Amino acid sequence: PEQSAGLQKFLYGSTAALISSDAWLLVGVAAGIIVLVACFWKEFQLLLFDSGFAASEGYPVQRLDLLVMLMVVLVTVCGMQ
Repeated sequence: PEQSAGLQKFLYGSTAALISSDAWLLVGVAAGIIVLVACFWKEFQLLLFDSGFAASEGYPVQRLDLLVMLMVVLVTVCGMQ
């Protein structure tokens, strides 16, 4: 099915239709995510590999998990444009 309601175009996008403001938005989001990961590298490693130990050490596991999820959602939503 070549014309499956535009699903293939929605999933893969169209790089020819990418405008400069979208590209700058992607660069900004990527830079922000890189800065966050660099700042919380130790905490993310501990959280993602052993959240029970992170909780026992006093790390805010719920907040760090929320931050990871927000970063995933942000990247996903920006990538869908």
